[in-house]
Amino acid sequence: MRAFTAALESLGKPRFAIGKIPPTTGLVDQFFNDSTGTGDDGEIDGRGPWNEGEGLERVDSPAFRELASAAMDSPAPKTDQSTNIGAEPEMLEALLVQELQDLLDAEQQLVDALPKLVEAARADALKLAFEKHLDETRVQVERLNQAFTLVGVQADTERCKGMAGLIEEGESVIEDGAEATDEAAADLALIAAAQKVEHYEISAYGTARALATQIGLPLVAQILSQSLAEEEIADSWLTEVARELMTQSRTGEVKTRAKRVEHREAPKSRSKAPKR
Repeated sequence: MRAFTAALESLGKPRFAIGKIPPTTGLVDQFFNDSTGTGDDGEIDGRGPWNEGEGLERVDSPAFRELASAAMDSPAPKTDQSTNIGAEPEMLEALLVQELQDLLDAEQQLVDALPKLVEAARADALKLAFEKHLDETRVQVERLNQAFTLVGVQADTERCKGMAGLIEEGESVIEDGAEATDEAAADLALIAAAQKVEHYEISAYGTARALATQIGLPLVAQILSQSLAEEEIADSWLTEVARELMTQSRTGEVKTRAKRVEHREAPKSRSKAPKR
């Protein structure tokens, strides 16, 4: 209840009334974090006004406490994860390094390509989206260099042919859009090309994060999760801009069609001969 109240207040919404039955003392001041933050899909635990603050106690993974204490009293069973890691960890680490090299080259290519998209975009919202993601991409390059350090290998690149192909396709879209008279259509084509890039990166970061988690490199997985989240947000932002552009395009078509109909159906004025 307290968490929901704090969340509503952070959104500027009015507090909701608690029922007649008073809350249980102690429990009302506890926030139960049921996420383990580990595994193939482990995420960074979010913090905010809903789960932190004065008088609020954070309780991590209460559902797993009993299992954890039982595991301490008995020999640790062999898990699927330990079996997989124990098989050929060197192979998985080599694959992770290869993925990081591919990602680093892909992001470096994007640092050079995104300014062209910024210049080609007609709508202010689209320009802003590309500019923001350019700043994020520069930070993502720094994160990847940090990931190499954590893995213990020198940062290097391997030519990302997939990203090179997507950028080449995007450059063709830019050339075609420069001659287009429909600004909304030209921007929608840019968004389509950019979202192909985002989906490629989302897939690549997801794969690298899963490998880092499986090898047992949580800090590397955390770094990759941050960049993955930014790619997903960028993709969602482009989708919202596309919806606005499509709405504007449809509205413009309706107005144009209405004017044509009005012009076609307008009665013609006939001059009458003056009476003698």
